Amino acid sequence: MEADGEDVLVARALTALGLAATSIALAACGSGGTVSADPVANAATKTAKVASYHVTTTTRMRLPNASKDLTFTGDGVFDPKARRGRMSLDLSQLSQLQGPQGSPYSFGYAQFVLNGTDMYMRIPLLRQLNPVLKPWIKIDLAQGGKAQGVDFSSFLQFGQGGDPTQTLQFLRATGRLQKVGAEDVRGVATTRYKGEIELKNVPGAAPAKLRPGLRKAVDRLIQLTGKTTIPVEVWVDKQGYVRRETYTEELKIQGRKTKVTDSMELYNFGVPVIAPLPPASDVTDLSGAGGGAQS
Repeated sequence: MEADGEDVLVARALTALGLAATSIALAACGSGGTVSADPVANAATKTAKVASYHVTTTTRMRLPNASKDLTFTGDGVFDPKARRGRMSLDLSQLSQLQGPQGSPYSFGYAQFVLNGTDMYMRIPLLRQLNPVLKPWIKIDLAQGGKAQGVDFSSFLQFGQGGDPTQTLQFLRATGRLQKVGAEDVRGVATTRYKGEIELKNVPGAAPAKLRPGLRKAVDRLIQLTGKTTIPVEVWVDKQGYVRRETYTEELKIQGRKTKVTDSMELYNFGVPVIAPLPPASDVTDLSGAGGGAQS
């Protein structure tokens, strides 16, 4: 590797980690708002009112100079009204970023627990980079994901930094839709739609209390992609619930365009949500005043 190879590896790994964590935000929903004649917008509104759901996510991307696509998968459960849930994210493919001389960093599973506006994250790589950190770190999503000089907003391209209670709001701003046809999702009959999300219309289509956060999310997404629309495909069942979403983004990483595809499936509506908080003794709190760490 070059002299600065390890620094490049870490930068790429953190970038990939942030993009993979975007999948968590894809598990989002909200409540209230005006009903649209758009079948996808209607489905987003209706799905937002379910008590809970199981979610699986897949993120595929190729970083500059990588030999093949990286795939990250997630699995979790969420209660949108209580803003509680958990997600496990498989980051093992980040090991492909290691050079021929190897790396002192290891990758495995990251864990996320949402509790209101608080996000608890157990990410092995972060602790390896900073051994002072405890096994879990905590950030306040209401602060925009910025804490102790670290900007976690790259986790949050859709919604607030891994907050799984907002992103279906994006589906309320779909533009022209094309009905692709019928397709089963996990054994459930659905209709598949293809179209684009008009990002600038997202805040206005959401309930008033969610608009400030969505405006920030939209501004961040436009900044990252340089575009005001996001291609999307949505699968809606006969009862009018969203069963699958797939988003495609094109981001610039190290000056090069990188295609990222995020997919999510919702199922087991009404599933019990068990998302225990980690012990306080195992948490480094980065959400204190001024972003300073608290133990």
